[in-house]
Amino acid sequence: MELTHAAVVRLPAKLTPDTVQSLRTAFDAAFAGPEPVVVLVGASEDTFCTGLAVDEGGPVETEPFAGILAALSDAPKPTLAFVDGKAIGGGFGMACACDWLIATDRATFGLPELLWGIIPAMIWPAITGRL
Repeated sequence: MELTHAAVVRLPAKLTPDTVQSLRTAFDAAFAGPEPVVVLVGASEDTFCTGLAVDEGGPVETEPFAGILAALSDAPKPTLAFVDGKAIGGGFGMACACDWLIATDRATFGLPELLWGIIPAMIWPAITGRL
């Protein structure tokens, strides 16, 4: 998708410590740039973002991702999530934290944390705010 007059931030398929840091850098650049709107687009044709990579073992640092959600919620510019594929967990949360959310008929949303008996506490405020 090509957009003019918007800063486009392409999300990673999974949120790892490295991709979260890169994403934060991309958001900071987009918020500081001249474009009046920041648009989040998916990692690929069928995936918006599948959230934190908890399946890769080791401890998951949640504070950097919480910073991304706060940056989206408090963004100095309007934000738009264009969801055309899977928005799971943290991806769902980022989409909901934007000012606007456009979902195509191929978009799917999910909270796998609930299957494990875990409350998705970090993204819950963004999701309930959107609902």
